[in-house]
Amino acid sequence: MSQPPTDSPYRWRPDHLEAIRIVLSIPALMPAIRAISDAMADLEQLYPDAIPTARRELDAIATIDTELAGLGPEQLQAPP
Repeated sequence: MSQPPTDSPYRWRPDHLEAIRIVLSIPALMPAIRAISDAMADLEQLYPDAIPTARRELDAIATIDTELAGLGPEQLQAPP
């Protein structure tokens, strides 16, 4: 059973928008950021269990990004 959205540690917060923008490396204007915020708040109300899943995926992306940032050009060009 999921926690009510008000008690959830995964509750959507406005500062998460900046984390998403950074992870995805996309420029965003304030109207777009507000639209994302509104959509996330709606999703949280309709699908509260989706937020923890999205959070785990964003954390995984951030981990991969951090690992890639530590590689040199030769390592980045090497086959997997």
